[in-house]
Amino acid sequence: MSVLSATSRVPLPSVSAVIVHHKSYNSLRHTLHDLSEQSLACETILIVDNSEEEDRRQELQEGLPPHTSVLFTPNRGYGAAVNAGIASLARAAGGAPDLVLVLTHETRMRKDALLRLAQAMSVDSRIAVAGPTLLTGEGEEQIWSTGGKISPIFGMPKHHQTPVPDHQSAHAAPPVDRSWLDGACLLYRSSALSGCSIDEDYFLYMEEVDHHLRLRREGGRVVWVPGAEAWQATGGMPLYYLARNSRLFFKRQGRDLRSRTVPLVVSITRGMKQSVKRHSTQPLRQVFAGLVTPLPSATRDGGRTAITIHIVNPLGAALRHFEDELRDVLANQEIHLSSESFPEPSQSSERRWRWLQRHVGALIGARQADAAIVMWPVLGYWDVLLAQVLCRSRTFLIFHDPVPLVRSVGYGKLAQKIANLCSKVSIIYMSERAGKELNAAVPRLAKIYLPHPILEPASGLTPRPGDEKVVRVLGQYKMDRDLDALRSIAANTSNVRLEIMGRGWPSLPGWDVTSQFLTEIELDQAVASSSVVVVPYKSFFQSGIAIRCMEHSTPIVGPASSSLAEMYGSDSKLLVRADGEGGWSSALDHALEVSASETHEHGRRWRDKARRAWTVWASSVG
Repeated sequence: MSVLSATSRVPLPSVSAVIVHHKSYNSLRHTLHDLSEQSLACETILIVDNSEEEDRRQELQEGLPPHTSVLFTPNRGYGAAVNAGIASLARAAGGAPDLVLVLTHETRMRKDALLRLAQAMSVDSRIAVAGPTLLTGEGEEQIWSTGGKISPIFGMPKHHQTPVPDHQSAHAAPPVDRSWLDGACLLYRSSALSGCSIDEDYFLYMEEVDHHLRLRREGGRVVWVPGAEAWQATGGMPLYYLARNSRLFFKRQGRDLRSRTVPLVVSITRGMKQSVKRHSTQPLRQVFAGLVTPLPSATRDGGRTAITIHIVNPLGAALRHFEDELRDVLANQEIHLSSESFPEPSQSSERRWRWLQRHVGALIGARQADAAIVMWPVLGYWDVLLAQVLCRSRTFLIFHDPVPLVRSVGYGKLAQKIANLCSKVSIIYMSERAGKELNAAVPRLAKIYLPHPILEPASGLTPRPGDEKVVRVLGQYKMDRDLDALRSIAANTSNVRLEIMGRGWPSLPGWDVTSQFLTEIELDQAVASSSVVVVPYKSFFQSGIAIRCMEHSTPIVGPASSSLAEMYGSDSKLLVRADGEGGWSSALDHALEVSASETHEHGRRWRDKARRAWTVWASSVG
């Protein structure tokens, strides 16, 4: 893999390039020349040719620089070519490069454009894709795109009209977040593409919009880099694809209320303008062809319709990792997943009423799926009524805490009585104790137990601290935290560093307390580098921290009278019993001696259990 520049202040990762080529033999050599000017080595470049012109393949190959690879594929569109190229790079190198530059055959990159894109991505690991300022036109060039947004009224993709800074200011300008970027020139992080490939059903146009919105929903950033510039030839979107793909876009994004009217209005309006301008009915005929052509469905092997499940996550910050876990256990060729995630008011600048409005809109948008999963009941049991009224699909609400640990709306007697009358909605719970509470509160409401989802556990070979043992408590302070247990550990444990990391914790003798919010990355690092993690609750329904510890093969210590007994077995020496000898200190001593292979085995068994249960559940709703 190439090294872009020795002058960069930030160490740059490895980069490969995929060029999508279709019957543009003359322009391709200019695109390749620009890549060589970007210091990208020929052996890192792959051309995906979908021209389907076998008699010109030799001509294409003879005109390429040495060591440049070509992959010939059937013409299944832009998305299929990109997906095939990235898969081919991964196979050839025994794993995908850090970054993949995706270009179309006519794209020209200006000096240092790739370097500036790579520098932007090196600064923030959350950036999934970065794009330059796109110029177009011969002679007097004009700005074609600085990225796009989704229009608030129609919900259609629309380019930003943001003026580009002058040349000197642009080079110093930081990356700017966008909803989507044009597909002519994109630098992707390979890890972001591994579980989120481009939807090939669009064939041409708007697939990058759909793709980037999905990347954003999964927590990635999509950014425009003002200081990078590229050029492309463009004639805009043909009217047939405007009509067809806007219909597909609304279908994929789940915007049910606008899916039938907006593509019709927008494409017919555009077609009428073109017909008047050209004095021809041909533009309108193209529009009508796009409006009546059948749209593809999400399919599984054998051509049968896949199960479609839509996930609604109204706590996009707090439940981001849980959503990753849920999507991972449901990853299956027979399941087509879509999702809508938005942050809670405490993590955004939105007012609470706007958050509730988005939640209602998300429930309405879930109508087209076979099933909808609501990851958190925003209004408690009132959410059951909302889902009953707003969702046509079968809806499943995940109740993490049937008895809220903090003051919450919608858990009173009236809300429970109304919820009991709803027949289309079911509740998912993830521990035996949660099931008992739910049976007492809403006995007639349908309920199903499913294990807490989990990512594939690490091998257990994560480097731990050297000779020093580090025992941590992670997560924010709540009233149900067992401070007596922590005092007991401090009084009866030696030769161990005791740390508490989380917001709102009081001072405790013997413990080094860092009372601050932990980001997802910081939390994962803290889990992975701990010798043991203590889960000191008096009472809880399930523990996301304990699941995360399983993912990192880090031992835990916690109460036996909890969902931890379901995860580790009621006889596990990691768990503290009221009648056990030694209590917390004895369990901690055992945890400090547990082998990495043993903790990994716990995680692997739970992972197998969760995947089987969630897959069986998904099959039942299809």
